[in-house]
Amino acid sequence: TSVAAPSVSATATVTIQNPYPTLASVKPSVIPQGSFTLTLNGSAFINGAIATMGGTPLTTTFVSANRLTVTGTATQDGVFPIIVQNPDPGSAMSVSSVSVTVGSAGSPVVSTAIAGRFLEHAAFGPDADTLARVQSVGLESWIDEQLAAPISPYPDPSTTGFGINGVQARFFSNAVHGRDQLRQRVAFALSQIFVVSGTEENTPTQLVPYLQILQKDAFANFRQLMEDVTLSPTMGEYLDMRNNDKANLARGTKANENYARELMQLFTIGLFQLNPDGTLKLDTSGNPIPTYSQAVIENLAKVFTGWTYPTRPGAAPQLHNPAYFTGPMVPVAANHDTTAKTLLNGFQIPAGQTPDADLKSALEIGRAHV
Repeated sequence: TSVAAPSVSATATVTIQNPYPTLASVKPSVIPQGSFTLTLNGSAFINGAIATMGGTPLTTTFVSANRLTVTGTATQDGVFPIIVQNPDPGSAMSVSSVSVTVGSAGSPVVSTAIAGRFLEHAAFGPDADTLARVQSVGLESWIDEQLAAPISPYPDPSTTGFGINGVQARFFSNAVHGRDQLRQRVAFALSQIFVVSGTEENTPTQLVPYLQILQKDAFANFRQLMEDVTLSPTMGEYLDMRNNDKANLARGTKANENYARELMQLFTIGLFQLNPDGTLKLDTSGNPIPTYSQAVIENLAKVFTGWTYPTRPGAAPQLHNPAYFTGPMVPVAANHDTTAKTLLNGFQIPAGQTPDADLKSALEIGRAHV
């Protein structure tokens, strides 16, 4: 209704569709042939949702938005994916990230005590189902399974709402219920080293792509991790690398040192050189030996000039793209410092290189030092 003219009004119809269901775990995950009852844990389940196992519909009971129970009959051995589909409107279907193994678990390979202690380190702690699996297949085989396990997903930011709460809830769901426990534990450890702040980067649009990088690179090499984190728009925004332009004498500006400093101080080598046993290396006067100087910081900051947010699909590239967080940052040669640069241990980066070439040279030097 018009405030200015209350006699004037119009109507519109809005259809609110059911949310995308997300499966986190199924318990038990190993069952014998015959009748079974399973508990499905996840989020955004709607009363009337139907679960299938290997394409076969199961008798599904709605318990809550986070839990369903299902019953059925297993007639053959094998590994069968579980999928949940919410009812109309929307009829949204989960992406399968959990499965059930039908067949005998066999005799224990390791004791409960060994499996439990192992899972305190390799997962977010033991539960009955995971304990049984580790005891059944052994430590090395369980690790092999984990390396091959599909990644527990974060929902697309467009389905997560506008605040951080949905992302946090999904993190805890993955930590408690995810089948890829080793990956989740490693990704969490990496997030405590390669830190972005949830206070500043506080929307699903900002956080989900960054968390996906840590999940993807949890089992990758450190060099790949450094590059992906460096070019993350979320990290670029948090530590001021995006739109970090070369020095401008007329304006009295210089390259921003924030990311260069944090990369060395917090993400990789730290402030002081170390012996192989982790103790500090000392000079002849008994003082710790620094790993880098302010001059190295300034030169590394020049390496990280000339990058901006990814270009939105359908948009024209700009010298400073507007904020966008899907995909790696992109180089802008006109904003890059092309002077020669001296980095760790006197390694030289020649003048005249592109932003991408400078970045790769610097990361190779860093990888060799780490």
